[in-house]
Amino acid sequence: MEKKTIVTEAESVELALEKAKSQVSENWVIINEEVISDGKPKSISEEASDLEDAWNKAEAQLLPNAKNIERKVTREPGKRYIEINAFEQSEARAKALKCLNNGEAIKDVSLSVSGAKGFLGIGKKESVFHVNIIMKACVQIDCKYDARISIEVTDKEIVRKENKIKITKLVDKLSKVHQSSLYPGVGDLEKFKSWLDCEGERFCRNVLISTTEEIIKELVEPYNRLLSEAKLNFPTFSTIQTLEPHLGWQIKWGKENPIAGFPIENPAIKLFLHRKECRNEVINDSYNLMQLLLKELLADNPQDAEIRDRLSISQINKLQD
Repeated sequence: MEKKTIVTEAESVELALEKAKSQVSENWVIINEEVISDGKPKSISEEASDLEDAWNKAEAQLLPNAKNIERKVTREPGKRYIEINAFEQSEARAKALKCLNNGEAIKDVSLSVSGAKGFLGIGKKESVFHVNIIMKACVQIDCKYDARISIEVTDKEIVRKENKIKITKLVDKLSKVHQSSLYPGVGDLEKFKSWLDCEGERFCRNVLISTTEEIIKELVEPYNRLLSEAKLNFPTFSTIQTLEPHLGWQIKWGKENPIAGFPIENPAIKLFLHRKECRNEVINDSYNLMQLLLKELLADNPQDAEIRDRLSISQINKLQD
């Protein structure tokens, strides 16, 4: 599939995206969007023993295209000393570490007054150690970068043809799965709702068990794209396992069911998540989706014999499934 990438910059992500979309011709469609930089203000903080080193470390992280740059010192450098009683220098250092404030560091530890070793533990006395402590300088640079996004586009006609193949595969698949003579299809929405109340759960089980991972994978991308364009409101479930509490029956998975655990983003499956509180909304959204899919399939050539054969009345109905 022929693709090309468009990269744009602007004050915000929204403006950068608008700028990118303005460069997409009518014959191309966006298949991917990526935010490289969000355009929000950034802060760089660094600390060092003195201000010069702190500024050098912070400036090294500042990119050439930064703007609205503001620099400030958040902590001045300083120094102090403390005396620690301990038998060993390592012990004195460990004790001194517990006395440090935020931003402080030990410069060095030296013996000030020697202690006494004693005899058999009697008369043993700690030494006094002089500990020099420095306060590290801390600086901050506030700045902003333009938002930067990348979009990937491809030929709309190629996408449409690929969608035709993938969607008609679903039609064929569901036609084989469902053989009930009582299935009314969705030509009459009221009859379809009544059927779903009685038969929907059983049909859901059949579709889930019979639909393969391969078919699901092939349909995820075009379905998600169509859902996004139509702004349909389907309930979201991430995996097969999360479906079980909402369906009223347990799915028993075996080796013959390769779909187990595969992420479900397929409206054909989501339709069957018909808990009472969301049933009507899901049915209506699915009905709208079916109309959208039919429009997509027949958009190029309504007289195409092969497509029309595949979309016979009994098979068109399966799109709603």
